[in-house]
Amino acid sequence: MQQEPATSSWFGIRLGPTTFGIFDTFPDEAGRQAHLSGEVAKALMSKAPDLLAAPPSIEKAEILAAKTTGWRPQSNVGLNARCGVFGI
Repeated sequence: MQQEPATSSWFGIRLGPTTFGIFDTFPDEAGRQAHLSGEVAKALMSKAPDLLAAPPSIEKAEILAAKTTGWRPQSNVGLNARCGVFGI
C-alpha cells in the first residue's frame, strides 16, 4: 500500500471458516476516504464479484485502545472489529 501513505496499517483477518476481513487503520477521516476512493479499493471492488460470495460490507470501527509495538502474527489473534468483512 505504498500508494496510500495515510493507511497507517492493515490486517487480513479470519473471522470463521469462510469469513475473512480486512482491517485498516487511518490517522483521520481524510485518510480513510482517500483509501476508500483510491486505486487499491477500486481494484479490489472490481474483483469482488469473482472472489466473494456476497458484496463486501464496509463498516467503520472506532479503536478504543491499542498496543502494537512488537506485534507479530499468530494463528489465534483475537480482533473485535469488522471492517471490510467478506465471505467466500
